[in-house]
Amino acid sequence: MVSAAPCGGGGFRKTTLLTNQFKLRLSQDLNVYQYEVVVKPDHMSDTFIMQGIFKQIKRKVDTILGLYVTSVKMVFTTTDLDESVEIKTNFKGIDYDICINADTKNFISGRSMTGVKMEDHSIMHTLLNIIVKQAFRETDLRQIGRQPRFFDISKAVDIEGSGLQACPGFRASAFNYTSGLAIVLDSINKFISTKSCLERIHEIQ
Repeated sequence: MVSAAPCGGGGFRKTTLLTNQFKLRLSQDLNVYQYEVVVKPDHMSDTFIMQGIFKQIKRKVDTILGLYVTSVKMVFTTTDLDESVEIKTNFKGIDYDICINADTKNFISGRSMTGVKMEDHSIMHTLLNIIVKQAFRETDLRQIGRQPRFFDISKAVDIEGSGLQACPGFRASAFNYTSGLAIVLDSINKFISTKSCLERIHEIQ
């Protein structure tokens, strides 16, 4: 509820606003640790490979770290590691050595999350958006592209005569305002071709 412009009687009237922003309430007791991940052979620039590797070792990492989220070469967790974690796995026929390096520990306090402006603290901005992206990935929505945009392919609508489908979806990001943290959720659509690449090539020929 907000105070609107003065009405004829000199008083104020209350107006209800509907918004796409949802306030976050984070406990000040929340403590998060950030660690660097080292993988050999090095494929840190390949997001697909890193996601595949962490799916392979998920059970082991769950046991050691408990709550955690990953972002390519970083891990955020509520667990304070005294020593580095080393795990071996095989992905797509290649053997990998994964090290969660305890020496790279970076401590993030819940108190600072609620007291520092988002633009002044890139680590908090990264962490909150990773959590949002991870939450979307655990739904039936499909991420298309690298941006945190997720679509419901099952509700795609064919656009007659265009060779396109319109897929409804969502885009979400975390922001920090003077009043506190918020998740901003936007409704979006993506147009996808119903023709394969081979069909397109034949059309050009």
